[in-house]
Amino acid sequence: MFAQMSFDATHLAAFAAILFFLVGGSNQVLKFIGSFKEQPPPAATYVTKEFCAVSHEATVARVDKLEREFFALRGQMEDMRIDLAAIISTEVGKVHSRTDDVLAAVSELRGELKRMHTSGNN
Repeated sequence: MFAQMSFDATHLAAFAAILFFLVGGSNQVLKFIGSFKEQPPPAATYVTKEFCAVSHEATVARVDKLEREFFALRGQMEDMRIDLAAIISTEVGKVHSRTDDVLAAVSELRGELKRMHTSGNN
């Protein structure tokens, strides 16, 4: 069917022009129909100065609250650090005391071994 048809440049140009005008025309029709759609009020699409001022105040209040909470937590962390340092110091003291006890016991055993060794040689 298409093999019997002959297309020359004039036919192709006419087809391209018709296609161009159909697409352009349909675009204009769709724009025209879209213009009848309900438009949102300007307050819904634009930000007013009052809204910006209220939002700014709310943001500043929120940041201030967060800063207060942050500094409170920071103070708690400092208190915890001091308590932890005291606990570590106590535990280190206990370890040193236990180490001293072990060294004293080892010294006693060493003395006892020397005494046994010298009494065994006599």
